[in-house]
Amino acid sequence: MPGNGAIGTSPWLRISSSAASADFARRCAPRRDPMMDVVMGWEPTDPADALVVFLSSVSSTYGFTLFRNGERTRHYVYADGVAVEDEGTPLPVESEIALPSWGLDEDFLWSIITAVTGLRYDEKLQYRVYPV
Repeated sequence: MPGNGAIGTSPWLRISSSAASADFARRCAPRRDPMMDVVMGWEPTDPADALVVFLSSVSSTYGFTLFRNGERTRHYVYADGVAVEDEGTPLPVESEIALPSWGLDEDFLWSIITAVTGLRYDEKLQYRVYPV
């Protein structure tokens, strides 16, 4: 993951990471990062395919929502070691990812991103930060 916790974008994808909300996350209750609700509440305004991903290592909160043709087909949120939201049919890649003992992390989400979009994490790329 980018050391600055930045966000990457493509026509397909918007990635929000902890640096953009680190100060906010430090002020939040440890069970759930409220910033997750802002990011994960986004929906496409037309029948588009979209993948919304949220990474917050500060609060150990990770999640993604997949839209196909404007419809939410998969939604998964993981916080403090447990799944707190799990809707839709799991993607095939979800069962193929080896999870560390502590649970989901950035590697899990990058596996989802790669499986859905074909994009791979590249530490040489600079990511633009968007405050949420």
